[in-house]
Amino acid sequence: MQKRSTLIFLLFLAAACRQPAPQPADANHDSTLYYPYAPVYSNDYTPGEGRNAQRVLQVWKEFESGDVLHASALFADSLTFIFPDEIIKGSCTTVLTALRRRRAAYTDMQCYVDSWMPLHENTRNENSVVLWGRQDGTTVKGRRDYRVLHEVWRFDTAGKISQLDQYETHAH
Repeated sequence: MQKRSTLIFLLFLAAACRQPAPQPADANHDSTLYYPYAPVYSNDYTPGEGRNAQRVLQVWKEFESGDVLHASALFADSLTFIFPDEIIKGSCTTVLTALRRRRAAYTDMQCYVDSWMPLHENTRNENSVVLWGRQDGTTVKGRRDYRVLHEVWRFDTAGKISQLDQYETHAH
């Protein structure tokens, strides 16, 4: 009888060992989370097209070198650029000329891009690129201007840049 109960115990033990271990709850599953705000966008993002990030980086390179008009083919016919100190809205030529004037306030400029991420918002079918970077320049008056930036670049349905939202923080 003891051999039989030992055998039954070992069979139960072996069966228990073959059961898959309980999995932890999925931390990314939002159904049980309650947020204090509802998003303006759907939060239904997937990775976007790398070409969009390449376009944004080309604009940064042109800004650094001094003439953003070289990148005019990357922009939509109508643009909105929202800077911390000014909003520029209008035709591509008007907005890029104003951006060129902003760049002309510097005798030199060095840009550093810390990171970027192309995104596609599925519900609205919109493409954007978020970018984090720094710009270090010397103004025409000889003052050093170091800026830490976060930018959101938006694209139209033809894949052209249509809007820039730029946010600036204190240098650290």
